[in-house]
Amino acid sequence: MLARRSVIALALSFLAAGCASSGSAPSDASLVVTDGGFVAIPLDLGTGAVAWEDIAPSAAHVKLIFGPQGGYHTLGRIRFSGFAPDVSVQFRVIDVATGRVLNDPSDTLRRRERAGLVRNGDQWESSSAELVIFTQIRNPSEVMGRTVRWEVTLEEAGTARRAFAVREFVVDYP
Repeated sequence: MLARRSVIALALSFLAAGCASSGSAPSDASLVVTDGGFVAIPLDLGTGAVAWEDIAPSAAHVKLIFGPQGGYHTLGRIRFSGFAPDVSVQFRVIDVATGRVLNDPSDTLRRRERAGLVRNGDQWESSSAELVIFTQIRNPSEVMGRTVRWEVTLEEAGTARRAFAVREFVVDYP
């Protein structure tokens, strides 16, 4: 057990050293610790209209949905432990090939116990799907079949501790 903790601590210190100057998470990490405020907590990113659906670590596909107001979105969900159930959530969707940000990453959602978060065992998770709106596209052909990087940043209220998770998936459109 001690050896495992040492390996984890060493890995986290390397990640922290690489991130300390920018204050942002590195592009290849799913959970990181930095001097800029990121902490290692169990944090997962999922999807699902009715209930949590996992996004596979590789070769995943997520459906792009045409919304009633004329835009396109995907459905995001978060699952975490290690933070109080009062968090701000920010999603960011990036076209891997072009680096183009496809949503408005400044959109921040506040989620609390019984106000967007429910307990699931020893974790908290989204009580309903979050709309991650692709504000930068006008037609699904702009992203259909493309790989996107989907990032989520969670910030715990009152502490400003942050955690970061990422998934990549291929965009499907009916």
